[in-house]
Amino acid sequence: MYSIKPMNDKVVLIEKQLNTQTYGSIVRPDMGKEKPIFGEVVQTNDGFYLGDNFVKSSLEVGDLVLIPIFGTIRTVIDKQEYLICAENNILGKLIKD
Repeated sequence: MYSIKPMNDKVVLIEKQLNTQTYGSIVRPDMGKEKPIFGEVVQTNDGFYLGDNFVKSSLEVGDLVLIPIFGTIRTVIDKQEYLICAENNILGKLIKD
């Protein structure tokens, strides 16, 4: 069995589907639209060097984030699909009210 340890500023995620918009019992399809990808952080790094400065990671395991479609790598390890992207490419972190 394998696991992934992200290097440098990378973060390992699994894709999460959030609620689909519905009207009554009718599901409104978003055909032809690029939908954002949401992911749950499963592995992160302690931080990374930006020039001579060490930058601490702002993400923790379990955080839900919005990630870009492009620039994200998909890989399968032991029948589980993972997404890997740079922490500075993450578009936002979901915060529950």
